[in-house]
Amino acid sequence: MKKFLLGTTMLISVSAASAAYAGGSHAPAAAAPANTGGLTVMVGGNYNFQSSNIDQDIEAATQRGNSFRNDTTINVTAAGSTDSFDYGAVVELIADSSANNAGATGNKNGDIGGNKTYLYIENDSFGRFEAGQNVGAQNTLEVDASRIARGTGGINGDWVYGVNPVATAGSNTLGTSYLVTPNLPTGDEDTDAGLSNKITYYTPRFSGFQAGITYSPDTGNRGSATPTPLTGQAGQFEGVIAGGVNFESDIADGVGLMASIVGVQGDAEVNTVNDLSAYSLGLGLEFEGFSVAGSWADLGDSGVVSTATVNDESEFWTLGAAYENGPYGVSVTYLDSTLGTGVAAGAGNGTGENELTNLVVGADYQMAPGLVPYVEASFFDLEAGSTTATFDNSGTAVLVGANLAF
Repeated sequence: MKKFLLGTTMLISVSAASAAYAGGSHAPAAAAPANTGGLTVMVGGNYNFQSSNIDQDIEAATQRGNSFRNDTTINVTAAGSTDSFDYGAVVELIADSSANNAGATGNKNGDIGGNKTYLYIENDSFGRFEAGQNVGAQNTLEVDASRIARGTGGINGDWVYGVNPVATAGSNTLGTSYLVTPNLPTGDEDTDAGLSNKITYYTPRFSGFQAGITYSPDTGNRGSATPTPLTGQAGQFEGVIAGGVNFESDIADGVGLMASIVGVQGDAEVNTVNDLSAYSLGLGLEFEGFSVAGSWADLGDSGVVSTATVNDESEFWTLGAAYENGPYGVSVTYLDSTLGTGVAAGAGNGTGENELTNLVVGADYQMAPGLVPYVEASFFDLEAGSTTATFDNSGTAVLVGANLAF
């Protein structure tokens, strides 16, 4: 999930220096006072309390439709400045008392402890370097409908928690059987691959344009634990290069334009799986509180069994609109995705092409500095490539909660 609602994300990013250097809709990192001769340590965080009500056609026999959920992070930033550049380190800690229940079924990352941990150095002339466990340039520079979403993030928000984690009709697991979020492979920050150890460089923004490039030696290499073995792991990629170009500028009086071209490529660690190769195009407009945005992505046959000759192509597109008036904000975002399994349609899940559509309506209100109540409703439909209709699922997820950024 591109963490919570846009305004809150930007607030956290400024205080924690966690956003890329002047990148797209992300705020620049907060710098320490100039010429202090030392480091300034800043502590912030985010607390989200959420009530969910999920009504779906297929769910686990023991699954609860109504539940409460906490989501808590602590951000610690050490920031310094010299006459020539700013520098620092960012540590984002997951402070919840348990892993996400959905993490075990592939929907979202269920780790407890360190999340993002990286070093940065930047100035207005040479740009920004990052090294460590953080999202890559393809994530930071990408424009899609979720960038303007309110609530918990719309199509890239919290609707996935509790949606069909184990279907009674079979192993129709949401996170592994469908393209759930509008992210390129290795671009979702709620996955291990999305936060693998990497180095990233962002150029300064010239005439509205900014470029970035990321290198990760191994998508299984995260934190201080070196994967064993480093190679030969099914489902992992090595030598991953990601990046792209983002454009953001006022093209007329009160009219803002944002656009992006981002991509990722890498080598599969086993020769029975296709290499990673995917790209995304995004576009958005803003005018007097109104905004629209959308994207289209082609994932090709990335990660599919190399011998596959049918149903091996994956893609998605997004579209959304939002309106902000003072402390109020509303949005409607839509995701349509197809995941190619690489096998012919048959009687079981994981065959044919698995299609997902999701329409999300969200609203939020800034009640006080840092305090934002919200409501969000997701109307999702999952159609498995199976010839057996019992693997299909549809339903509604309604979330009501409040987020506090501090």
